[in-house]
Amino acid sequence: MNEYKFIGNIILEGRIRCKTALHIGGAKDAYEIGGMDNPVIKTLEDIPYIPGSSLKGKLRSLLEWIEDKLHTRGRPETEKEGDKTRIKDGRTRYGCRCGKPDCPICRVFGSPAESERTYGPSRLIVRDAFPDQSSLERFKNLGSETELKYENAIDRISGKAEHPRPVERVPEGTEFEFSMVYSIYEIPGENERLDIEFFPYIFKAMALLEDSYLGGMGTRGSGQVEFKDLKVVFRSKDYYLKGDREEPVEGVKIRMTEEEKGCLIKKLKEVVGNENPRSQT
Repeated sequence: MNEYKFIGNIILEGRIRCKTALHIGGAKDAYEIGGMDNPVIKTLEDIPYIPGSSLKGKLRSLLEWIEDKLHTRGRPETEKEGDKTRIKDGRTRYGCRCGKPDCPICRVFGSPAESERTYGPSRLIVRDAFPDQSSLERFKNLGSETELKYENAIDRISGKAEHPRPVERVPEGTEFEFSMVYSIYEIPGENERLDIEFFPYIFKAMALLEDSYLGGMGTRGSGQVEFKDLKVVFRSKDYYLKGDREEPVEGVKIRMTEEEKGCLIKKLKEVVGNENPRSQT
């Protein structure tokens, strides 16, 4: 039986800046004629935010595309495993479900409960992201936390705009404070720190997101974002047990060359190894 050992957490924090207005849909409080058809998601205090599920899901989806982890046509091939039938390579149209220890999707972002994992729990936690203080002050000065954009159906013959519908969006320039936690475990039988090797995949997904969009209506101008003011620290097990200090990791950025990625992995291995001497390989 495998025994997993918790080594520590890599904390990744920063800001998400809306380069264009953002729409992440929320539930309507009531249905009324002429009312808002497409509200954004907000807290009970009426403050818009980015759900961690929306951010993590988009990062995972973009990474699945570039890593060829999706089955996009027809039915996926299946195989028998004992008395169970499973998808042969784990690729489905809903994402990767392979559960393999060397799969960056399943290891970093998680795999379904029914898949047989040999590498422990999902590594990445993505928190809800809330507006920073300057954005809250800007909302106050504007007199509103959101803006309205009207979209129409266009009659292709007459050119007339019909059926206007209001869309609520968080205004361009708003900045959200985000936080992610990436956990590192010691797994029996692994000769290298795969968790550290896979950490840069998060930055690859973030770079893809900067060239895509977050939320809805992205093909019509909404949801262009950028990540800024990145900060990475490592917190060992003794940070939580004994109050040891956290270790900063310098030189982190979204877009990295292979050489820069190698330098980051080397730095992380040094930091993790220094905090956990027995974990060095």
